[in-house]
Amino acid sequence: LTQEEADALPDPVPCITRAHFEASMSKARRSVTPEVVQQYTDFTAKQKQQWSTESEESSAYDMDAAAAEQAREDAIMDGEEEA
Repeated sequence: LTQEEADALPDPVPCITRAHFEASMSKARRSVTPEVVQQYTDFTAKQKQQWSTESEESSAYDMDAAAAEQAREDAIMDGEEEA
């Protein structure tokens, strides 16, 4: 079967619905252990503590705001301009 022939076949699932998603997720399992989640949580807290700064305003570096800004910039770079 060539790619062109496969492309010409009718799509058995023309639209992914919530039911498809829920059926798929019902078979999903966690891929990380609670211990790994705790390691990540500890690491994140340690990084936030290390990045805190003492400026004139006495404000800490906001890693969450920086991550949100990076995601916004990535979306712009991917052509998903802000509305």
